[in-house]
Amino acid sequence: MATKKIIPATKPAAKQNYERIACVFQGGGALGAYQVGAFKALHEHGYHPNFLAGVSIGAINAAIVAGNSPDKQIERLEEFWKTITPSAWSDYLYHFADIDMIHHFHNRMGATNSLLFGQTGFFEPRLTNPNLLEGATPDQLSYYDTSPLRETLTRLIDFDRINSREVTLSLGAVNITKGELVYFNNQETKITVDHVMASGALPPAFPAVKIGDDYFWDGGIYGNTPLLAVLDALPLADTLCFMIDCFNLKGPLPTTMDQIEERQKDIKYGSHSRRNTSLHNTRQNLQAAIAFLGEKLSPEAKKDPDVKRILELGNEKKFSLVHIIYQSTGFSHSFKDYNFARAIVLRRFKHGYRDACAVLENPQWEKESHTTLADSIYGLPDSYYQKNR
Repeated sequence: MATKKIIPATKPAAKQNYERIACVFQGGGALGAYQVGAFKALHEHGYHPNFLAGVSIGAINAAIVAGNSPDKQIERLEEFWKTITPSAWSDYLYHFADIDMIHHFHNRMGATNSLLFGQTGFFEPRLTNPNLLEGATPDQLSYYDTSPLRETLTRLIDFDRINSREVTLSLGAVNITKGELVYFNNQETKITVDHVMASGALPPAFPAVKIGDDYFWDGGIYGNTPLLAVLDALPLADTLCFMIDCFNLKGPLPTTMDQIEERQKDIKYGSHSRRNTSLHNTRQNLQAAIAFLGEKLSPEAKKDPDVKRILELGNEKKFSLVHIIYQSTGFSHSFKDYNFARAIVLRRFKHGYRDACAVLENPQWEKESHTTLADSIYGLPDSYYQKNR
């Protein structure tokens, strides 16, 4: 288990009735473009998070946000995605995307281009086949070299700003030998480009990153949704958390082999959100119930040492979770997470912005609740999650 982090709450903007405004960025490769559009909508609606958590591509997006002033955040996010998705000859095909066959072919070419040639400013194929290496270290064993990403992140992120700790940044990575998920938190650790890259070091495509004496891989192989970084944040504070997911747990029944692969990937990574959200809902209700029942006890009962220890587990802090999820289209494929075609990235920007705006049109989370038990998941129909009431 990762060590619980002690994180100070930061004073939010006056319009928001929460001490902590968090944004959680899930991993998802090329689907991370969706998060840029969604975050732009949050930004325009006046939400400026003081707590950012990310894994994999979500860690990159979160670090870019944390490493730039609010007036530069969207610009830098868009610059990163423009850098890694330069125009290619196959983009011309998208002019005929209203023809289904060409649309599907365009998507496949985008993914094939990524596999064969990598992405500018992100990763490139290694000249040496890693399968031929013996006695190598994990940072040498991968199919692609991510040195270009190091240069891109160094150019776009102000790490001095991150380490000023005005905004909390928490990045999830897995310690290879211990098999533990670790959150690199700028309130406790000086964040460098290595920590960002470690969170996105997905094997066997990308090399591990060595930090100190340990090697780390992509946090998404352990838990693709870093909501626990926010749930476990101390001190406890009234929290509004926006969770931007790249994989939708619910979807149609597959009818082709490619749809089979896509559906299993959505379930594999989308289920991380369900487990964490169910944990949030159960824990929040238990904490509220303990606090409620504690008020009903007599002064004598509250003096009992065992009762005191139980009552310490309760609290009445709000935790409102607003969920924004990428919706697959009829042209999605199992390779959607490595389809970096420029036209598709721009389309995902638009979809993220559209979906977030639709959720933000009805900010129920800003209204004061008088219920004893919390029902605080927003942005989704009740049928998406089985809530504990």
